[in-house]
Amino acid sequence: MHIPYDPSRQDACDPSDYQKTENIGAGSYGTVHKAVRTRPSAEPGKYYAIKTHKNISSYAGDQIRFRFINELLMLSSGALLGGRKNSRPQSPFVVQMEDWYQEDGKVYIVMDYCPTDLHTVMNKFLLNKSDIQFYLAQIILGLESVHASKIVHNDLKPENILIDSNGNVKITDFGISELCQDGEKKRGQYGTQIYMAPETLTFRGHDQTADYFSLGVMLFELLQNELPFKGRNTAEIIKSQKKKLKFADHVSPDAKDLIKGLLLRSSHKRAQFVKNIKLHPFFEGINWEKMATGQMEAPFDPISGSWSDENSDFAAANQHPRKRSLCKREMFTRLATVFKKKKSDSRSPPVSSVSSPQVGVKSMTGKMARKNPLTSRLLYRSLNRFSSASSRSTECTDQSLRL
Repeated sequence: MHIPYDPSRQDACDPSDYQKTENIGAGSYGTVHKAVRTRPSAEPGKYYAIKTHKNISSYAGDQIRFRFINELLMLSSGALLGGRKNSRPQSPFVVQMEDWYQEDGKVYIVMDYCPTDLHTVMNKFLLNKSDIQFYLAQIILGLESVHASKIVHNDLKPENILIDSNGNVKITDFGISELCQDGEKKRGQYGTQIYMAPETLTFRGHDQTADYFSLGVMLFELLQNELPFKGRNTAEIIKSQKKKLKFADHVSPDAKDLIKGLLLRSSHKRAQFVKNIKLHPFFEGINWEKMATGQMEAPFDPISGSWSDENSDFAAANQHPRKRSLCKREMFTRLATVFKKKKSDSRSPPVSSVSSPQVGVKSMTGKMARKNPLTSRLLYRSLNRFSSASSRSTECTDQSLRL
């Protein structure tokens, strides 16, 4: 595979320099393996993530390889986010490429290993305002570095926010990112539609400001555990974006104002708003200088799975534990698995006996099955949409299924 020449890119390493230990992820485009370095200067106990792509002999395969090479160029060029001759200091909140190599017609990118991501954390644990402040502040600092490199990320969402072993965020997945100079507008539609800005969905032309719209969608999701817009296709999402936002009672006025500013439909007004985003009252108490240098204590330790405030007044006063109960997405996945199995094998046990070990699933299944004879098909569609990061939908986020 041809890789465009870049004098600032470090030379490819030998494939034998790293040894894969386990598969930690697989998707439509490729796989990610956990690995250790064997040579040279192997650091004991340090793990790496090695990302590669699928080789498919088709147009889709060509697009996958193009996306992967694009990420390599973004992370390896000294003029952008990496490289051995980068004069600009690298942000600790953007994933960094450690090495790269080619083998068997594939390109492999070696990055620091991160134990989890924000999407996993927000679905497993309850987050309070200080947690959300911390993660959002680090994402903003990471975005500033990305945008300073004249890059539009194009796919900002919780799945693409990794959390490293120290609990700090790292923005990742630059496969569909684009170079965008000052005053330039990009007119492609890439990424996950439910997070896209109006100007992206309608092909009016977007720039770095579109990433802040995606950030607003993420903030709404972090605070309310649901997406602000609903839709199964582009037209429905565009229509939903024109409706007035509905906030839960627990959302503070400062948080509402920040979300409204980030989700402004006018890209020009949104750009004016984000110029002073660090001064917004929502971030009161955040020391941006300490945050930028990593001196702020992270709220969550992904290695031990513990939270810094577990013994604080918040934990004592909170009636609910940090760990979430069975969430709606897990419920849909398990129910859909049951219905799929029942459809393919008439001898399978009834739904109630299969789902009875899970609290609340039995009654929910029976109720939904009686209410709607098409439950099986709807649940299976929900499973596909929730399990595919590139086509996440909100068609099943009704009030009865909220946490």
